[in-house]
Amino acid sequence: MRKVRLEIVVMTFFLSWVIYFVMQLRIIGSTISNVHDKTEFILREDKRIQSPSLVEKKNAIDCGCPHICDEISLSKSSTKISCRERIQFLMKRYHSLEEEACEAAGQSEPFQDTDEMKPCPIECNPQFCKDMVEKPILEIPADDLPMPTFERYDGVVIATKVLWSNDKAMLKQMFCLLSAAYNRFVNYDLVVFTTLPWTVEEIEDLQMSVAPAKLIVVLEGPSLQEHIATMTEDEKSFLFHRCNVTKNEDITWFHRCHEEGSHLINNLGYSWQSEFRAYHIWTHAAIQEYKYMMWIDSDAM
Repeated sequence: MRKVRLEIVVMTFFLSWVIYFVMQLRIIGSTISNVHDKTEFILREDKRIQSPSLVEKKNAIDCGCPHICDEISLSKSSTKISCRERIQFLMKRYHSLEEEACEAAGQSEPFQDTDEMKPCPIECNPQFCKDMVEKPILEIPADDLPMPTFERYDGVVIATKVLWSNDKAMLKQMFCLLSAAYNRFVNYDLVVFTTLPWTVEEIEDLQMSVAPAKLIVVLEGPSLQEHIATMTEDEKSFLFHRCNVTKNEDITWFHRCHEEGSHLINNLGYSWQSEFRAYHIWTHAAIQEYKYMMWIDSDAM
């Protein structure tokens, strides 16, 4: 009798452990499943957040009119600031929504003279651009168009300078207007000096936009690192201080630099182009075959 009771106790104890073990396995399995589901969700969210197309879309500015408020329109500028820069300033300074900033920076009529407060063309003003199918076209009757007679001189080159190939759209606009108003009558060579190199495809694309005029894109000189390598320690210290370069940080053309006692702050690339245009350009090999140089700022038109 005792033996039977003992066996029952042992069986009961064993079954209890089996049931407990099975329950624990179910709990662990459920936990793993939840963790797996959450991990998949996090990975999906991470991929969504890191997706280049979504990031680009988030950071892009089109004023709610992507069909006409394009790179060329956003690059249009007053004497001091471009359309895009004005919008970014308003969004950052006053926490404005993008379309609010675009409206504040946008013109209300086509082909208005730009000013610092409203450098954006009408195709980037949400009040008007959402109902627009295409950009405004300045139409002038053919009889009203003057046909000037320009005298062409030998040994003339038209030169300009940019930091990098991202300025190509702005150059296309400038050269288009220059060609329509003047260079199609005289067909002078064009030289674009650049600080950072372009690809062959980018150069050919710009050349096609000005044909039949001859255009070349040339590096204006050594890289920034090569410039730094030739400087003394005192010169480096002076430059790094002005450009607020921290220890163990590599200086770039995009560092914003200032002159003590001045309220003006410009990126290093812009400051360098001023020195290049004032001094280094006159001995550059790209213009040595010419007698005369006509300089036009890339954002002048």
